[in-house]
Formats: sequence, structure tokens, C-alpha cells
Amino acid sequence: MKVMDSFRFFFTAPEWKNNLMIASVFVFIPVIGQLALYGWQSEIAQRMSRGEAQPIVPLSFDQLMPYMQRGIAPFLSQMAASLPLTVLVVIGNALIIMALAIASSSVVVAILLAAMYLFIIVVGSLLTVVLASILLTRAELCEDISTTFDFAALKRYARAVWKPTLFTHFVFLLLSSVFAFVAFLFCCVGIFPAAAIINLAMMHLRMQLYEGYLAQGGEAFPVKAP
Repeated sequence: MKVMDSFRFFFTAPEWKNNLMIASVFVFIPVIGQLALYGWQSEIAQRMSRGEAQPIVPLSFDQLMPYMQRGIAPFLSQMAASLPLTVLVVIGNALIIMALAIASSSVVVAILLAAMYLFIIVVGSLLTVVLASILLTRAELCEDISTTFDFAALKRYARAVWKPTLFTHFVFLLLSSVFAFVAFLFCCVGIFPAAAIINLAMMHLRMQLYEGYLAQGGEAFPVKAP
């Protein structure tokens, strides 16, 4: 996987400055803006799957609503991927409360409960990374909720890509954290364009994983017609 290529991907479009300005505004708009960005990324992912020379289409404000509608399936996929972690966090919080309650009477038990909490959070985070990657890849390509949640197809894909997914996303997280921190130093507002670049870079990374899966003989996902 070429993680740095994912970060450079945003800037390969001739209109990248205009795209960055509008995408930054979309990032700032709660929910609706995020939906629109998912819709834009879906169009780009589909163009990449068809091998188009310039997959990044120009972004404009009058596309907010059309892209918002196209972003529903990826948005719901992201929400579904975060559910296991949410449940595990609730369980972990219960363990921490128990640990604090018995800390004065049994330090050993309190330490064990805290270790269990850490283990649960780590496992939940890793599970979320894999689920989000496989669900978003399928949702962005097909833009259909029922097709996205084809569990047999998702299981086959997850079995093939979970290892490279964890490794590449770990490297990506390190690089994107540094990038976001540097952007935040620019009067805080730099975080919005940084988020737009990181979001598209993550989509590009997902497509790299998908293309690697196809190269190994994997089953192609249904792609929405242009």
C-alpha cells in the first residue's frame, strides 16, 4: 500500500484549490456537509473503479443536496461500523466504575478490571477500523444500503483484507495525526481543510486495498452505473 500517494491524491486534480475551499466548508456544516462529502467521495471511488484518468470531479456548492443524497449509504455504513465500539465503550465504562468502587478494598481486582477495560477499547477500535473500511468501500461503490450489507460478500472481503487494513490504517493514523496537528496550529481553522484532505486520502487508501483484493482474484463489488 502507498500511504503517501493517498495524501497526495487530493492535489492531483486541476481544480484542487477550489475543491479544497468548498470541501472545507462542507466539513464545517454538521451532518449535511459530511453526507455531501461522502457523496462526492462515492463518485470519485466509482470513477477510480472504472479506471478513469482523472477521477476527482470538480466540487461546487450547488452539488450539496445531490451529493448529500448520494452520501446516505456511506454515512449509515460508518454509523453501523461504530456501533460495536459504542457498545464496548459502555461495557468498559461499567468496568471502570466497578474498579473505582472496589479500589479501596481490592487493588488487584481494580487493576484487573482496568486492564480488561483497556483490552476492550483496543479490540473495539481495531474492529471499528476493519468494519468501517469494508463497509465504506462497498457503500461508496454501490450507493445502495441493501447491497452494502451483503454479509456473505462482506465476510469474504474482510477475510482477505483485514491484515493489510490494520497495518495501513495504523501508518495512516500516525501520519494524519501529525498533519492535523500542524494544520490546527494555523489559527485552528486549518483543521477543516486538513479534514477534507484526510477524508479523501482515507477513501483512496480504501480503494488501494480493494484493488489489491481484485488483483488477488477477489470478487468485484457492484458499482453504481455512471
